[in-house]
Amino acid sequence: PTVRNPDDGEGWFGFSPATIRKGFKRFEIACVVWFTLELAARFVITCDRVQFMRRMINWVDIIAVAPFYLGLILTPIIEQSSSVLFF
Repeated sequence: PTVRNPDDGEGWFGFSPATIRKGFKRFEIACVVWFTLELAARFVITCDRVQFMRRMINWVDIIAVAPFYLGLILTPIIEQSSSVLFF
């Protein structure tokens, strides 16, 4: 068997690296959206929302999806500020 060289630009199974990245990005978005909907449904359906927020496992779930949404919010801000700083 041969080892694939990541710098040769061929990608895997005939797909370009850009196509592979796009596929993984779509998969990531689908997983985060599904997990967020599941978390929101649990919050809406629960009888005691204060107790829901006190449970550590729910905070772990919130912290698990927070980086994705922070990236969505902060990426345009960072790109805009870097273009202002560096012309």
